[in-house]
Amino acid sequence: MAEGQRLHEAGLNGTHVAYLLAALANDRADRPPFAEFLDLVATGPEAAGVALRDTAVVVWELFATARQSVLVVGYAVHQGQQVFRALAKRMDQRSALDVRLCLDVQRRWRDTTLTDELAQRFAERFRTREWPGSRLPAVYYDPRSLVLDGKSCSSLHAKVAGNRR
Repeated sequence: MAEGQRLHEAGLNGTHVAYLLAALANDRADRPPFAEFLDLVATGPEAAGVALRDTAVVVWELFATARQSVLVVGYAVHQGQQVFRALAKRMDQRSALDVRLCLDVQRRWRDTTLTDELAQRFAERFRTREWPGSRLPAVYYDPRSLVLDGKSCSSLHAKVAGNRR
């Protein structure tokens, strides 16, 4: 009810609100149920009786077909030139593609380098050695992964890659 009052105060009359609600209902009706556009894929080494797919193939397909946005969570970056090649190419093809990487950045055992310096080194290495494209994605990391005390440090270990087509 409060929302209806706000719409009325904003200058919409009952007819306008009815059209707005009908448009929203039609929009929702045209969308498939969540399960119809979500594919869960198990990846990994072959196992008897288990339907698994090759991780590299699945990631390449996700990156190469992205239309709207890509979210990658939890990867330590190794062989980034190869891993991210399809994603960088897709970003060049689709200027509106929103790409966000939440990566695992770690401090080596007994490394006392300043946290800001470690983060800057990672960013420089990512830009110059790991990322194959000209347009950079947004990159995030958990700052707790670089703390010195060892008690409150963290590691981003979850593995998720997805795109909105």
